[in-house]
Amino acid sequence: MELLVKSKYLIQSAAAGLAENAALFIKNGVIAEIGDRANDRAGADTDVIDFGAAVLAPGLVDSHVHLVWSGKKNALFDAIDKTKSELRNQAIKNMQAALICGVTTVRDCGGIAEVVLPLAEAVRQTDRHMCLGTTPAGNQPSPTFGPRIVASGAPVTIRKGHLWFLKNEAEGAEEVRLAAEAMAEAGADFIKVIVTGGGSTPGTNTRASQYSRDELDALVSAARLAGLTITGHAHGTEGIELAVDSGFDGLEHCTWLARNGSGFDYRPDITQTIIDRGIFVCKTMAGFERWPIEEINPKHQVWGNLEPMRSMVDAGVKFIAGTDAGIVDTDFTGLSLTLETMVGGAGMSPGTAFASATETAADALGMARQIGTLQVGKAADCIVVDENPLEDIRALRKIRAVLKNGVLVARDGRLC
Repeated sequence: MELLVKSKYLIQSAAAGLAENAALFIKNGVIAEIGDRANDRAGADTDVIDFGAAVLAPGLVDSHVHLVWSGKKNALFDAIDKTKSELRNQAIKNMQAALICGVTTVRDCGGIAEVVLPLAEAVRQTDRHMCLGTTPAGNQPSPTFGPRIVASGAPVTIRKGHLWFLKNEAEGAEEVRLAAEAMAEAGADFIKVIVTGGGSTPGTNTRASQYSRDELDALVSAARLAGLTITGHAHGTEGIELAVDSGFDGLEHCTWLARNGSGFDYRPDITQTIIDRGIFVCKTMAGFERWPIEEINPKHQVWGNLEPMRSMVDAGVKFIAGTDAGIVDTDFTGLSLTLETMVGGAGMSPGTAFASATETAADALGMARQIGTLQVGKAADCIVVDENPLEDIRALRKIRAVLKNGVLVARDGRLC
């Protein structure tokens, strides 16, 4: 399978900026040449797609989703009564909605392991066929056109703790170690731990840690022995500090809620440790937290909630973009608005925000050699937009086309 993709402009990475006269020569789903050499490699049997005056850029990564949930009211608890087949179909529907919006990789941060992990493997298998041209194109209810999935399976949580219904409850150092090992053996790509409570699970405390330092140390040890990274759902400062001290690789939400009372307890000293240790932070922007950039200002309701994040951005924390898609009022089409909120509300530059959904995300997922930038030897995951998102992040509102593994999978809001 050979394909030459052309456009007027090319963004190989946020760091590289915008270049002119773009061309990618793609062979078996992988970028084989770029620029003039790409044009030279094209032969009589090479398929050609010319996007004219558009911008060709790397495919996007949504680093925090929940594929089995619908994104509607009561989404989390409604899923409890659904069959595995129904949950799988919901996940496929969600995957394809994300793909149309330019998301070629998702990081699933919690679901029914027996559904999400086999689906992730099914996507990997169909990707291999796509690269060789042995899978027919078409809009069909299969994993063929879904983003690749990096999945944690069921997160480790205390009994009746946040997300207990995902069926991986454990307490005590030995139990949590076994829970992490079970996910690794089931095929998880990383370990997810519910360090603090969550607002969507009644009876849990978002401000307090669910686990002790000893338990978190045991979880980190289990992840390391399995060769996996570990990330923690952490709203409260207490949980953030414990996860950082235990050696977690990532933090989800990182809201800095004070242990007692109300409000925030932002800690510059912990932030510096996060930076020094290269910990990635995914400050999710769900449907009720993200806004068009034109509406965000210091008087907006989102402004105060993002004060700790602005401090972290100024300090130099490595952020990756995540939508929390699947939870209440959060569908799979909103990554562009999440990025707009990161720019307008958290003070990120458009280029840094774009990197948080491309090259920085790929690094956090351990996939920097495969995705995140358009370079020779990497997967040919591309989006096509009309304007430069490194100057105006709103360019991502309209995705003209999406290629995954060198296959045109979506165009003008529809699967191909």
